[in-house]
Amino acid sequence: KAFEHRPRSAIKSQLDFADICVKNGENSNAKEIYSELLKLEDIRPENLQIICFRAGCFEQYQRRSESNSMSLFIKGLKVEYDSQVRKKCYEKLEKWADGKLCKDPRDSMALGVKGLLHQMDGDKSKAIEYFEKALEIDHNNEEYLSALCKLRLSIEEH
Repeated sequence: KAFEHRPRSAIKSQLDFADICVKNGENSNAKEIYSELLKLEDIRPENLQIICFRAGCFEQYQRRSESNSMSLFIKGLKVEYDSQVRKKCYEKLEKWADGKLCKDPRDSMALGVKGLLHQMDGDKSKAIEYFEKALEIDHNNEEYLSALCKLRLSIEEH
């Protein structure tokens, strides 16, 4: 309740409170806090990255939701602001994708994440390779199709 009137200015306090909730086993309260923070609009990019990273860690470790956590790390990575938190999102995604591909080289989500990571690194040919592999498995994935088209167009322009 203390945060309701000033949601954007109390982001750090809310994140700290969510951590306390987790430590006290009050995961439903923590989930509610992260959900509210993720709904905020017009916040500074570094705050959005922190929210995505911390909510992603909560999803990964407390809720054991692989897809939710990876989606949040992707969202944090895509925020165009160079920070340590963005690097942490990248590292989480890379570790997850590498682990998944060791177990199943045909995991389309892991292949798509690797494509995204190579795209972020500026390695367009590697990104195209991974998105193509992902599309061989998940033929109609619009996200992979869109990324692949943009990458191919950017190569043709040069």
